[in-house]
Amino acid sequence: SFINCGNPSGICFADDMGVPMPVIADDYDKETSSAFELGFHSTLAGGQLRLNGAAYYTEVTDMQFFEFFVGSFGLLRVVSNIDKVDITGFELGADFVLNENWRFYAGGNWLESEIKANSSRPDTVGNDAPYTPDYTLNFSVDMNYPITESLNLLARVDARFVGETWFHTVQEGQRPTI
Repeated sequence: SFINCGNPSGICFADDMGVPMPVIADDYDKETSSAFELGFHSTLAGGQLRLNGAAYYTEVTDMQFFEFFVGSFGLLRVVSNIDKVDITGFELGADFVLNENWRFYAGGNWLESEIKANSSRPDTVGNDAPYTPDYTLNFSVDMNYPITESLNLLARVDARFVGETWFHTVQEGQRPTI
């Protein structure tokens, strides 16, 4: 929205030269959430294996996300709100220390998000929330090998896999975002 600067034309001016400059009001609500989680931490196999897991539910009110608009003015990034979003998921991780030189890790997260209410775009109710992947999987291997008494060789390999992720409330369509 453009702010009325009090002159009859409603156009703000950038300087005394009279160059018109639209002023955009980036107006959005405070994001809040309520979260509930139930999980466990365990140590097994004489301390060599740690297992952790959790199931969770989060209700987000006025979720904030960035919308990008392109026009003759250039690229504009504006914060928008989604009235209500529900997020449900679970995660599981395992950390295994084979010996003093080798450590392995594997973890995964599955989540489901849903836009429950969106007064600015009612046609997006039922879509996934932006920036919430369907799943993530993480794997790593650490090798710590002593070369001398004061020098170790440390090597690590990581892999991460991320499921389908939407970056806007409008999904699977060719509708304009404004």
